[in-house]
Parts: sequence; structure tokens; C-alpha cells
Amino acid sequence: MNFAGRAHRRTDVAIIGAGILGASVAYLIASFSKLKVTLVESEMHAGAHSSSRNTGVIHRPFYLNPSKKAVFSRAANESFPLWKEMSAVHGLPWNRVGTLEAALDGEGLKSIENYGRFALANGMDKNEFQILDKSEMAAVEPSVACEGAFFSMNDTCVSFGEYTRKLLDLSSRDSMDIMFGQTVIEIDPQDGILIIRDHAGKTGLLEARCVLNVSGGEALRLARISGVAREFSVLHFRGDYWKVGQGLSKPPSHNIYSVPKHSEYPFLDPHYVIRHDGSAEVGPTASVVSGPYKYPMGDGDLRKGPVDLFSRPYMPKVRLFCNREFLSLIREEWRSSVSRSQMARRVQKFLPGMDRRYLTTRGLSGIRHSLVDRSGFVPEAITVTEGRSFHVLNYNSPGATGAPAYAAYVIGKLGFSGLIDSKKMNLTGEKEKLWGRSVDNLFSVMGF
Repeated sequence: MNFAGRAHRRTDVAIIGAGILGASVAYLIASFSKLKVTLVESEMHAGAHSSSRNTGVIHRPFYLNPSKKAVFSRAANESFPLWKEMSAVHGLPWNRVGTLEAALDGEGLKSIENYGRFALANGMDKNEFQILDKSEMAAVEPSVACEGAFFSMNDTCVSFGEYTRKLLDLSSRDSMDIMFGQTVIEIDPQDGILIIRDHAGKTGLLEARCVLNVSGGEALRLARISGVAREFSVLHFRGDYWKVGQGLSKPPSHNIYSVPKHSEYPFLDPHYVIRHDGSAEVGPTASVVSGPYKYPMGDGDLRKGPVDLFSRPYMPKVRLFCNREFLSLIREEWRSSVSRSQMARRVQKFLPGMDRRYLTTRGLSGIRHSLVDRSGFVPEAITVTEGRSFHVLNYNSPGATGAPAYAAYVIGKLGFSGLIDSKKMNLTGEKEKLWGRSVDNLFSVMGF
């Protein structure tokens, strides 16, 4: 790299990405250590993409198979009381409506029985959930048609975008700087040096003891710049929602999901979700798009970005697109995205009273970034280290739900790798801060 003539800044930890995971890591390090943190974000504000463009539900981990998603399920369970505390202390939206996962057939009934076992294995209390038969479900939600349901009582609708911004506000009062409008264009992982470019095209250097890449849709690109993760490809799936207006007789008062039929793919059958402000939407779809910022036309955040659909390696994606079942699902998802009639028909499977006329306008669209390798879709988040760089890949649903605890897990890995000095983490002397009474146990549970 040619460093001559470029502005040069130094920090202990450089975090790339001001999404909810980047904000959680930044808050924990800045608030509970003596390390200097610098957050680098290409947008002009925090949480611009997946952190603000999601279902907005804090899920309890009843549907996560602990043998396949052990870290995600543990993170989701440990993070729930932390989000609840944050909402109470800072007056953020907290709309506990609960989620009913509806079984539409015999296979679905088997799945909700498994959910009961998953829930207990993942740390949920037995009083947090119920398994309802058909008549019990009809008494709870008479407008929903199903054979039975899993009722997760504590699922809560929030604004993860507000959480992200509040965490960064709290972090900046300690030892953290935020560099908005700065895109990372090169990484020297051995020396911990980033070349960054602002929106005017001016470049500069940031040198760090530790470089942490938690940039969501850009994470794989930056990992490859660092010389790692060459075996992975990424597919981007845009999730579109439709807003539900007036007309539905006895609209549900809970989130209504149906048991997904194709759990091996990153597709959720459409669901009815209540937002933190009480409004309702149905979705999402899962339409393949070419890059991490390919929102619908007319979306204010539509912009150019990398085109990953045709990037190397090709074979993991070729195998998927030669799969007839996968292609059939892709077509169905696309039709639901462009046609409210198609979306209404899919929702009618569990909410018979839904009509296309009740779907008024489009809701917010978000994009999920799914890693694929030669075996197919990668089920869990991946962490990769190279020199002074540490990369978190495939951090998606339910990533926002478990962000605080997963951040502790990441910090533990940074300490184990020697990228940060664990002795500088003050886990016992900051009880007055947000999460201060829980943070030492949090690090312990997540393997610090």
C-alpha cells in the first residue's frame, strides 16, 4: 500500500459498520474498557440498512435448533432482558404482543412440538410459552385458521434502528469516535491499516490494533480484501412487506407466523406482524437481488453498490440455480413482491379473511445477506481472523434480537486471539451504566 501524503489516525479498535452489531460491540468496549474505539460507517447515519429494515421483533429462541444454531440461540436468550432494560431506562418503544407460530398441517404440528423442546434447551422458562391445539388457538385468535400453534408470549415489537442510534449515543460519551460517510476501500490486515474514502473522494488512513469487520452486506467483500473467506459466495434476498389497512374482520392482536416449509432455504412463509407503533404489515418476500443495496425503485436509500450475484466462486450459486425446487420458490417470492393479490393469497392460508384490498401500500424493504458454500446455505454466523483483522460473516436473522450477547461473544474471541487486551475490560466497576449489572455475567455466559 502507498501511504504517502494521506491523513493518518490511530485507534485501538476500528469497527467497520454502524449497524446494530457494530453499535453493540462499540458500546461494550467503549463503556467497559479503557480502549479507544473508532467506528467507520459508509452512510451518513447509523443503522441505515438491515438494522432499520427488518421485522422489528425481539424473538424468544423457541424456533432455533440448538444443535445447529447454538450461538445464535444463546445470544437471543441472553439479550432479551438487556433490550428490555434499555427500553425501560431510555423510553424506547416496547410493544409486547407475543407471537403465534401456526401449524397448517401435520408436519407443522411436529415442528411446534420440537419448538417446545428447543425453547427449554435454549433457556426459555416453561411459563413463557404454550402449545395450543386447534380449539385453543381459535379461542386466542378466532380469525386465524390452523391445526395448532406455538405461542411465544414474550416476543416484543421494537425499533432496532432506535436501539442502534441510542447505543452509539451512549458510546460516544466514553472513548469512541464515529466517522460517518467513510467507505473502506483497502485493508492491510497484517498492520491493521485501513484506507478510507469520503463522499468527496478524499482518502485517509486509519491504523488500529484490531480491525473488526461487522459491515453486513459488505462483510464478505472486505474479508476478501483481507485475503480470507475465498470459499464463500453471498446471495442477497430482498424482503418486501405490504402494509395492512382497514377492512380485516377481527384483525389479530399477536404476530402470526406459519411454520416454514423450506427451512433449508432463507425463506419465511409470509407472516402478519405488528410494528412497535401498532400498525400491521404482511411479508416478507425473499427476492434474489444482485447486491446489498438493491431496494425497490423509489426507495430513498437506493444507490449503487457491488454486484455480488456474478462474483466468484460461481459453483455454490450454480448448484442452487440448477435446483428446480429453489427456482420454483424464487419465482413465488418474486410474484409476492410485485403482486398484492399473490401476497394476499399466501396469507389467506392462515388468515382466510385477508383480501388484496386490505394491502394498501408497500412497507419498508430490507435485504438479507446469506453466505453459500459448496454444501449450500451456511446456517450460522462465521468468524474469520487474518492478522489484525477479524470478520463476522453471515450475521443475519435473528441477529438484531441477539446483538448485545453476540457482541460479547465477538469481544471474547478478540481477546482470545490477542487482538484486544482482555485485562483492559472493566467488568465489575461500571454498575451504574446501561447493562452494567449484567455485563460480567454476559461475558461469562458467552465464553469470554
